[in-house]
Amino acid sequence: GSGILVDGGDVTRITANLIGVNPSGAIKANGADGIRVEDGLLTIIGGFVSGSGNVLAGNDGYGLRVTSSDAQVTIASDNWIGAMRNT
Repeated sequence: GSGILVDGGDVTRITANLIGVNPSGAIKANGADGIRVEDGLLTIIGGFVSGSGNVLAGNDGYGLRVTSSDAQVTIASDNWIGAMRNT
């Protein structure tokens, strides 16, 4: 399955996660999407302050996937998708 699945809720925040990689940067693929948003009023992925972004790499599916119009508002900011951040 996906690293993180959002399937409902009023406000969901996903911040400062390593998805598809471990802390040393080695690939730890999950076999699907890194983050998949299927439903929800407001989903915030990453953020607007330093350190709030997610690393989405090494997944077998999409890094970030919004699959339905039921996901009413999805905001993605300051994420690293498909590449590792410099530390």
